[in-house]
Amino acid sequence: MKIRAHPRVLNPQGTAPHRAFRSRLRMQLAAGEITGFHDEAVKLKLADNPSTFYTPDFVVYYPDGLTTCFEVKALWKGRDGAPDKAGYRDDARTKVRIAAGLFPLWTFVVAASRAPWLEWQFETLSAETT
Repeated sequence: MKIRAHPRVLNPQGTAPHRAFRSRLRMQLAAGEITGFHDEAVKLKLADNPSTFYTPDFVVYYPDGLTTCFEVKALWKGRDGAPDKAGYRDDARTKVRIAAGLFPLWTFVVAASRAPWLEWQFETLSAETT
């Protein structure tokens, strides 16, 4: 077990991208574009292994009855002219893809942005996404 001399204090409101996305969802709710949302309220079991779960950052409900799970990430600057990339590891991407395969009635989307969090890029993931 690793003990930190100065433990990290996590912001209860989440990271900057999460706060910005939550604000975006509140505006959509006020405009009637969505009917509701929950923040990290759903834990999806991905396998019989007791440690294999996925918790979407946001679950959003639309007026037409559709449900979308959002994974919110900051954009990483591309190197040597490469395009910007959503900042998450391959294992996290794999969990989202597995969840998309196990829960086909929901849509799974990665939302990525960089400060000042005004423009967002969206990538819909499915079990077939590479």
